[in-house]
Amino acid sequence: MLLKNQLALDAQAKTKLAEISNRLQGTINSIRDLSYDLQPSILSEMGLLKALEIYCEEFSSQYGKKVDFQSAGLNLFKLDADTEIHIYRLVQEGLNNIRKHAESENAIVRLVGVFPNIILRIEDTGKGFDVKARELALGDEKRMGLRSMKERINLLRGQMTIQSRPMQGTKIYIKIPCQEQNREAEEAHINY
Repeated sequence: MLLKNQLALDAQAKTKLAEISNRLQGTINSIRDLSYDLQPSILSEMGLLKALEIYCEEFSSQYGKKVDFQSAGLNLFKLDADTEIHIYRLVQEGLNNIRKHAESENAIVRLVGVFPNIILRIEDTGKGFDVKARELALGDEKRMGLRSMKERINLLRGQMTIQSRPMQGTKIYIKIPCQEQNREAEEAHINY
């Protein structure tokens, strides 16, 4: 509306209004993306594995980092919606940590169902870090990546192990006990 009355505005005011308008549009887009990400409809529509496959493909395309995603054995488990969203978020946070901090062009994500656990492995070939120093600094920093992952894993009663050394990449292993499994998983476990 302000730009329509162009006669009353000088060039500097027009430039400032255009800048404000662009920022506002960017904020609207960010809020829309955030709202979608809170509960991605793809999880309920296509299931966890397809949602992760698509997310990894989009992540690769958007950030130019190759993500090798593979899964096995999850068809033996009946996961509730909370567990699915937590696993989805763990993968998101792990890949975002790689993007922001690892300086790695490659990431590996493995999601495996091995009765009675779900194993998630996220790794990169990046610059690595001192794990003990990072864990000690978690309380003092505003960075939420590892803290958020630990909180999700605690909610799932799981365990997380991080292996990393400077210039040797990072490997995150997450083990989540799964109470809900179907008869096929029980029978497969009994038969071995």
